[in-house]
Order: sequence, then structure tokens, then C-alpha cells
Amino acid sequence: MVSLEESPTLLVPSESAQLIRQELEKLQLWDSSHKLQQVENNLVAIPVNVEGSKLDMLKLHWPDLKLAYIPLPVSKKVMVKQNTPAAHLMKKISELMEKYRMSEKLKDEVPHKWERHGNLVILPSTAFISNEWKVLGELLWEVVAKCLKCRRLARQSPVADNGFRSSQVVMLLGEDGVVTHVDNGISYVYDVTKCMFSAGNITEKLRIAKLDCVGETIVDLYAGIGYFTLPYLIHAKADHVFACEWNPDAVSALRNNLKVNGVFEKCTVIEGDNRKLQLRDLADRVNLGLIPSSEESWPMAVQVLKPTGGVLHIHGNVTTRKVCLKGDGSKINGGYCVSSDLPQNAAAELVNEVGSFFESGVTNHDSKDSCISSLNTQYGDLIALKDKKVYDRIFTSNIEKIDSSETHLSCIGLKEMFANENGDLNKVCSKTEKENIKQACWEWSMGTQVKIKSLLEESKGGKWSVQGKHLELVKWYAPHVLHVVADILCRPESV
Repeated sequence: MVSLEESPTLLVPSESAQLIRQELEKLQLWDSSHKLQQVENNLVAIPVNVEGSKLDMLKLHWPDLKLAYIPLPVSKKVMVKQNTPAAHLMKKISELMEKYRMSEKLKDEVPHKWERHGNLVILPSTAFISNEWKVLGELLWEVVAKCLKCRRLARQSPVADNGFRSSQVVMLLGEDGVVTHVDNGISYVYDVTKCMFSAGNITEKLRIAKLDCVGETIVDLYAGIGYFTLPYLIHAKADHVFACEWNPDAVSALRNNLKVNGVFEKCTVIEGDNRKLQLRDLADRVNLGLIPSSEESWPMAVQVLKPTGGVLHIHGNVTTRKVCLKGDGSKINGGYCVSSDLPQNAAAELVNEVGSFFESGVTNHDSKDSCISSLNTQYGDLIALKDKKVYDRIFTSNIEKIDSSETHLSCIGLKEMFANENGDLNKVCSKTEKENIKQACWEWSMGTQVKIKSLLEESKGGKWSVQGKHLELVKWYAPHVLHVVADILCRPESV
């Protein structure tokens, strides 16, 4: 029979028990880790917290009630917590530590969470790292594996800074790190010690899977082990995918995954730096699934699009809260703008302003000069610092050549998108936070469109129309850093 420790309780009449318990809870005097207990004489023992000044509060509010120490069972919530794998692991490791007279401070290195991949568990990088653990030898890993009900153990390490972002997971128990991860009916087989797998991209993979790509040719510039290549082929039914990847380990896993999923014949794997591709004029869609930015490969994305255009799916990280300063150190627009790593944040507002100017129907030369002067005063110093091409385009005679309808459609399209979508923001953000997120994402998308349009006209010649069709919020990458995907439709303008 389990021995119960005595707990401080307040003895109250049965008919008042729930009402008094609620009052105790409001005053933060109720001990929710133990159950209420019926005792003799029509009384109920309510567990209470008597630490510090709380005992005086109890006596102040219920001076006529008796305080007693009674053995009480723990609450269901505590019982569940005590029976978790993490609690079981801590108990067994504590027994080992006591047996081998190890320091209590080592308990800080016993993990309470981990990643599970079938029969392999990856512990966090801080787990069991001190040299003192070596005294336990293989016994440590055998005990951990038994507690976590797995056959293989590994420990996480920082991603390699080698251009490939290779995994540096270290095996602790077991011969290899090969695992199979299944998403939406697609099998991804890879070695956790060599390749990365981002479970956080699942919503974007599901979205890609719902696209209708029948008859289309896709270029995936950052294929990895097939994160998006496989959904394009298996669910979106793309005709063919050119999958580019420069990490040799990822290339090996990609080729194997194409075979495992039965689509090897529908994919051409191109190993090497995607900025040196010889492909041109063949893609209906280009996937650029690299964060924090894929901008180095935007010229190649434009190059591989068909002469008739297509869709670019551009991933990026958007910083949603940061103060930007002008050259003299003063704040811009009340202190809010997106961070300097986002493309053309001020250009986005400029394009919108210019679009509004042309929509107004102003034709008077003096009014035009006045408008340009106003824009230059408000944004000019920032634009000049961030991108001279945009500065020159806006603040020279070339302003007369900007197509107002094209600018208007692109800007308004994104504004309407924010009005109708992203309902999930209402659930997790305050109104101010939501507006900051919308503004930052809108600026990032508009700035991206400006650059893509310029690249198209430089690479393919002629005038091109570029329009943001959709902006997907994938996940929070870090505090105030949002992983997003912009779907950008590119079409040559008719002569």
C-alpha cells in the first residue's frame, strides 16, 4: 500500500466545500496537487498552501475553520505527470546517480523532451554532456533506451556551418541513424547523422500537395531529400521535376526516396550549385524552399521559367518587429519598419504611393513634381541607402514610364489577401501584433516582386507583369521571425 505524506488542509463543511475551494483558488491558496478528501463529522479536507504569508491569509479569511495535516492522495494531474516517460527517466537516472554517488547538479542534464523517429530517439544537445557520466559507460544509454522504449539513441548537435547545413547528430546507441518519416502518405528515408528533416514545413508540403500541376514541369532549386519534390510528383501530379541539390548525402537520400515512392522516372536530379544551372526556359513553376533567404538563386529561378512565364514559390524569413533608423539616427515612420535583411522594405511603400499617384489622374507637371518631392523627402534617404536602382527608377524622369495599372493590381491584390486570409493570426496575436505581421509580410512580398520584375526584364527582355497571388504563413522560425512563402505569378506583357 502506498504511504501518503501529510498535507496541510482546511476543514470545511461539506455543503460549502466547492464554494470555499473556489475562493481559495482565487487567492492562490489552494494546493491543486492533492485531492479533496471527505473526513468524519460531515467535513471536507481541502489541501491548502501555507508557505510564507499564506498561512496568515488563511486565518484572516477563515478564522473559524480548523487547519489540519492529513494524508491526501495526489491529484490526477500530478499522477499523470509522475507517470510520464520524462518522470520515469528522471527516477531511474536518479537511482543510478545515488548508487554511483554522482553530483546532484547532473540532474540538470537529464532531458524532459526529445525527438522520436520510430525506434530511434534524438536527445537534445544538452543531455548527458558532462564527463562525469562516463563512469556509467554503456549502462547509461541502456537505461535511457529502456525508459524511452527505443532501440537506438542519438544526441542533437548544432547544424554544420559548411554551406550544406549538414546534420551533426551523434549516435550514442545503435549502429546507424537511418530512419523513415511518413508525411501525407510519402516516405522520406534518410540518415539523421547526415541529413536534416524539417517537420515544421508540413503545412507547406500539404499545400503544395493540393496544387493541380498536371502537365507542368517544376524546377525545385533546393530539393534536399525531396521535401517538396515528392509532393509535387505524388500528389500534385507534376509531369516532371528537375530537382537541384548540392549536398551529396541529401542527393543520395533524394534518389533513394524517388525510388521508394515509385516516381524515379519522373524526376531529373541535378547535383551541384543551382546558381550554375544550364537549364533555361522550361519551368511552369519554380520552388525556392530555402530560409532565411533564397535571393542568391532568384536570377536562376527567372532564367528557368518558360518564355510564357509561370509561378515562383519563394520562401523567406520576415522579421516582424524591429526599429530602423535613418542615416542621422532618427526613427523612421514612428519607429516601425522591417529589418534590414528584408528586400526593399521602403520600395514597397514607394510603389504603392506611386500607384496611388497615377490612379488619382493627376497630369499637371507641377503636381507631379510636388508628389515626387514629397516621396523623396519621406523615403529618399532610406531608399538611397538600401537600393540605388530603385532610387534612380523612382526619382528620375523614368517615373513617367511606370505602369499605374500594374502597380495598383499588385498592391491591392496583397491588401485584399490580408483582409480575407490568415484567420489564424486572430487566434494568436493581439490587434497591434497582427497589424505589424501583416505590414512586415506585405512589405517583404512587395519588395520581392520589385526585384523579380527587374530580374525578368534583364534576363528575358521586354516588359513583365509580376503579381503576388498568395502569401502562406508557414511557422514561427524564431521570436518575431516568421517563415513565409510568396506565390508570385510572372507573365510577359502583350505588345
